[in-house]
Amino acid sequence: MCGTYYKEYGIDEMSFCERLEKTINDVGIEKFFSQEGLSIVEKNKLDNIIIKTADIPQDAVSIIECMDEFEIKQQFAKIKGFKDGEYICSESLSDRLEHNDINELEQEGVKGLFTVISSVSNIDELQETYDTYKNEINTKLKKQVEQLKLQYGIDENSDIKQQLLSKKQELLKKEEKVLSRDFMHKKGIDETKGLKTVLMELKENKETKKWLLESDKEIKEDELQYQSNIHGVSHTRRVNFLANVIMNMEGIDKNYIKKSSIREIVEHFVINHDIGRINDIEDKEHGERSVELLSTNPERLKNLDEEDKEIVKFTIKQHSLSAKENEKDIQDMFVGKKYIDDKETNDQMCMLKKQYIKRILDICKDADKLDRVRLDPLGINPREGLDVSRLSLDSSKQLEGIAYESLDKILEILNIEHEIADIDKQIDNTKYIDFYKKEISQFSSFEQEINKEKEKRNDQKKEMLGTLIVDRRLSKITDYGETYKSISINKSNEGKIDR
Repeated sequence: MCGTYYKEYGIDEMSFCERLEKTINDVGIEKFFSQEGLSIVEKNKLDNIIIKTADIPQDAVSIIECMDEFEIKQQFAKIKGFKDGEYICSESLSDRLEHNDINELEQEGVKGLFTVISSVSNIDELQETYDTYKNEINTKLKKQVEQLKLQYGIDENSDIKQQLLSKKQELLKKEEKVLSRDFMHKKGIDETKGLKTVLMELKENKETKKWLLESDKEIKEDELQYQSNIHGVSHTRRVNFLANVIMNMEGIDKNYIKKSSIREIVEHFVINHDIGRINDIEDKEHGERSVELLSTNPERLKNLDEEDKEIVKFTIKQHSLSAKENEKDIQDMFVGKKYIDDKETNDQMCMLKKQYIKRILDICKDADKLDRVRLDPLGINPREGLDVSRLSLDSSKQLEGIAYESLDKILEILNIEHEIADIDKQIDNTKYIDFYKKEISQFSSFEQEINKEKEKRNDQKKEMLGTLIVDRRLSKITDYGETYKSISINKSNEGKIDR
């Protein structure tokens, strides 16, 4: 063992041989060995040391007492074929429990988190890591069950998943009841395609449903929304729903897993289009004031690139203006625009961009106009309420009945859908509860294995290092390498070492 090796572990820079020599000189040669003979220690190396037991005087000093704890552990590890510094877990237990796929966890389990017990070089470290894991499992199980008891009144002694499924069925029945009830609307509207059908179409694409609920939640929690029964949060939530219906009918994102720019732009339009309102009357300037608020709250558009940010701002400003003003401003946007030198190609690019912006503006304005039913729920005064002829898209014009039904029902439906989504998440999480319970059931047998391994290693340590720790026994030290130091046992030499 070299001095630098000890220094790394905070041990005095003295080799094992130096400490051995010092001990013999300090206590006297007579008290170090019990019998005459030759003992050899190879320089800076313990790899091949073999120690056997033998009777020696009660007050004798053992070679073990020349070793520090680290050396004893290292020697034991080498004889067993262990690697230095072998660690039990490849990553922290918390991370594994928090982020691992449940299938991976189920394959590993309490034993899978560690290497085979017999191959762990430090059994105390294994015990410590296992105790941490056991505590982590129990804490997570308790926390999850307590949350379910508090939120849903779950009985932890019954099948938790089945209880959650029953709660979900109750919510679905509640939703069905809301969808089945009558609602106020003007006479003569087309009711062949009701809200129930539209919702089913939206739910066909799980990602579309997810985007709808995420944006709806964001609107509900948004502090910048105008506080009003006319242009407040309820209106914005309905516009968000209607915009999603229109996009679905227009085929936007139909085959997409990732959101398209159109959906991103529309969602940002919806949540921001009325934040600049200061009243509920007709106000052509509120769109521009909303854009000004975005300038002082740039984080509201942080997920968009610069081009999309400009389109959002343009759309918000334009939604409070007339169709004629919209057309003029779109044309003005591209005056003098040069994307490429070739004029014909450049003109074609400008035309395509105009169509793109026009389509986004039509979706946004139509969704906003459809909710004008709130101003005239019975359809008596189209000038104040919804006038289908003022809608731009054919798909929007098919949603007159949906607009009236949404006014009465959609906010209740969305709230129920949020609850269902939360329960679905908890149902999915019951696999972790099952896993935690399964692990806990295995703790006892795993603890027994650790204790058996500890006993086995204690026995091996006694056999390897001698029993002097217990009954003060020692044997001669033998090495198969080159001789570093010969110690002649001679009681008449007064404990001095012959070199």
